[in-house]
Amino acid sequence: MDFDKYGGRRFLLTVITGIASVILVAMKSIDGAVYASVTLGTVGVYIAANTHEKIKTVTTSTTTTE
Repeated sequence: MDFDKYGGRRFLLTVITGIASVILVAMKSIDGAVYASVTLGTVGVYIAANTHEKIKTVTTSTTTTE
């Protein structure tokens, strides 16, 4: 399956996690504090992974060019 067409694996997992947590809040299975923690954690990991990928790409292109 081509995940890049939908924004990539990480993006899809982040969106799916967000949708699942909204559904759990609507069903009153989790409260607002848990929702906030899940959202902050998910977005934090997404940002960290993208930053790591960018740094790795820049490092790889720099070493290849030299």
